[in-house]
Amino acid sequence: MRTRRARAEPSPVPPWWSSDTASTSHPGRLSASLPHSELVAASEDDAARAEPVVELWEQVEQQSAIGADAVSPSKASLTSGALPAVRVASPGPETVSLPSLRPADDECSAQTTVDRPVSALRLIDPEEARQLAECFAVDYLSCDADAPDRRRLALEPYLSRRPDALLGWPGGEYGRGRHRAVHARAGGVLTSGHVLTVDVRVLVEIFDSVPRRVEDATAEVPADRQELLLPPGSRKSSVPVSTTTGWVPVMSVWQRLGVPVRRHDRGHLVVELQQLPSSSDG
Repeated sequence: MRTRRARAEPSPVPPWWSSDTASTSHPGRLSASLPHSELVAASEDDAARAEPVVELWEQVEQQSAIGADAVSPSKASLTSGALPAVRVASPGPETVSLPSLRPADDECSAQTTVDRPVSALRLIDPEEARQLAECFAVDYLSCDADAPDRRRLALEPYLSRRPDALLGWPGGEYGRGRHRAVHARAGGVLTSGHVLTVDVRVLVEIFDSVPRRVEDATAEVPADRQELLLPPGSRKSSVPVSTTTGWVPVMSVWQRLGVPVRRHDRGHLVVELQQLPSSSDG
């Protein structure tokens, strides 16, 4: 006759075993060893720690709340922590611009407030104004009596009115003297209305005339030859060459300018160069 062996009972849980480990290893034994009141309390604690089940309709409402929060920041409290809101930054119109009622440059560029393009109303970048002021200062403080038209042609692209290119001849009387600006540094920028005035310091070499020989007078490069030597994409400068016959450098000086820069009616930057009234005009 076969004898049936009795299954051995599992060893009791030692007192140093944690309750969490005991519940994992022997859940049935722990439940059987606890009274009914403690089992109910443990079940409530487990339910509190468990993640809440989000129904499908609740997920739809949460997604709708996120979309509304991207448009209206006041509804940010409706979004769930598990579903972070994604804000999409949409480009808006510029809130600051230059005045549209400023005087027109000429009748050909603008006659009414709607004739100016949007580019003519954008604010001026100070760095761009400083760059333009440095280039203008070098051409403005350079002149050559041997080629007086060179300065006028160099200044015209900076200005809105071409006749103003004849103003401010560095040699005093127009068509006399030889000045060569070699270096310019822009400093502070002062804003007044739609005009930015740039502080510029320029290093200028001043020449004096000396008697020249007849054979030296014919050694200069002709104007048509100069046009062939002009690099592509460049334009002429009023700065004369460093050495030439009939002129010797006598000194170098620092000069300081306040260059006013503004936007033209067509949108590009120009220098506001005007003749000041003299004190004798009253």
